[in-house]
Amino acid sequence: MISLLLLLFCQDGAQVFLSEKEAVARVFDRDMKVVKRDIRLPEKVSNSVDQRLGRRVEDRYRLYLGLKGEKVARYAIVTDEVTKTLTMTFIVGVSREGKVTDVIVMEHREYVGAEVAKKRFLNQFRGKDSEDPIRRNRDMIAIVGATLSCDAAMRGTRKVLAVIQEYLTKRPENVSSLLTASKPVTEQQYVMGTLC
Repeated sequence: MISLLLLLFCQDGAQVFLSEKEAVARVFDRDMKVVKRDIRLPEKVSNSVDQRLGRRVEDRYRLYLGLKGEKVARYAIVTDEVTKTLTMTFIVGVSREGKVTDVIVMEHREYVGAEVAKKRFLNQFRGKDSEDPIRRNRDMIAIVGATLSCDAAMRGTRKVLAVIQEYLTKRPENVSSLLTASKPVTEQQYVMGTLC
């Protein structure tokens, strides 16, 4: 009996639903060219985001830009939010007009609450923008038994919308600098015997 209880409480509750590559493929249309950038918000923008949300948030993000031709048609940011004690990783897609196109849970680490990844909950985000409250019992219906995970998805979506609005929509020069920036240098490790 004790060993059964230990097994239940010591289990790793992490559920990986999609890799980042798979999630990005779902957010962007096939005909879009996708550009990935790791960004750090300038202090002024970071303070604006914090003030808008009423809480302090991180200033580094993984941003994806979906291009149709030479114009940005969609943005996406991969983010983490704390559910109860652990984090959940998800991606939020946002149209050029600032409306949510997709929210996709990539990994849920908590033992309970993984139901947050179900489409019946995530579909509620579509069409929301930074003017919407995106809060439980206001314009969103949470899943019973996954309330904290649902709250985390709502917080994270509000955060992504604020970052996109403050960093990209209000400052279009940031978009052009992201598109013209050269690809960052990547490190490669070679396995013994690999021909270079």
